[in-house]
This record gives sequence, C-alpha cells and structure tokens, in this order.
Amino acid sequence: MLPWKPMKMVMGNITLRVSKSRTFSVSQGEGITLVIHLVRKHPPTIGDYFGFYIEDGRGFSEMVHGLIGQFHSGKISIENMRTDIFDPIYQQADLRVGDRNVTVYENYRKDPKNNLRIRCWFAHNNARGVIDGKHKDYFVQSIFSRDFSAP
Repeated sequence: MLPWKPMKMVMGNITLRVSKSRTFSVSQGEGITLVIHLVRKHPPTIGDYFGFYIEDGRGFSEMVHGLIGQFHSGKISIENMRTDIFDPIYQQADLRVGDRNVTVYENYRKDPKNNLRIRCWFAHNNARGVIDGKHKDYFVQSIFSRDFSAP
C-alpha cells in the first residue's frame, strides 16, 4: 500500500517520488522518468484508474520492450484530428502506431513538477487494437515480479 503523502526516496541512481496530487514517479538518473497518477475525476461508468506516461525516455535502450517499447521504438503519429462529437471543446484523432490505429480523445493533465498543463491523448477499451495483445497480458502478480511473458 502506497501512502499518498508527499515523499522522496533515493536509492543509488533511482529516485521515487510521491506527490500530494496522487502522482508517483520513478526516475533513473538523467533520461528516464516514468509517472503513474491516480485519476478519480471520471464518470462512474469508467471508474477510477491509474494513468501512466513517460515524462523522459531519452535514456531507454533501443531494446526496450513491452508496453514502453511499443511506443518508444515504433513510429507513432496523431492523424485526422477532428472535433469530439460528444464534447465540442475537445478533439479526437487517430493514434497510429506502426500499421495499427485507434481513436483517441484529447484531454489535459497537470505536470506537478513543472506546474504545466500537458495535452494528453486517451484511448478507450484499454487501447485495444493498438497495443500488442490484450491489456491483461501485461498484468503481473506484484510490482516486484520478474515473471514476464511477452504477448
């Protein structure tokens, strides 16, 4: 259980941070920062979820794989932007990853470290159609698990 109170822990070149805005980040030296944040401001039909993004991926090897590798090494583009039919102040678009694509929806998140509003794109249905395999293929028994099987 992770206490959602501000804290910072440094172990060698790994830094773990928890912010009061329910954001957890892991940094490895300069060039790699992963961020996970708890999202609770959605309709009950979607429910709470953890958002994940790469704040800095310059330090990743070209051999990185899994969910991160699919988006780090592949050709990615946002195409065919149009007004969201359900909420005209937002956009929707097609996210193309290699030869696959899925409709994504514009939203914004606050970068608590730099106090900036960052444009983000969200895919419904667990990004089915754009990630390798199914989202459940990426579940692990624990955060410390070393039992990974590629989809």
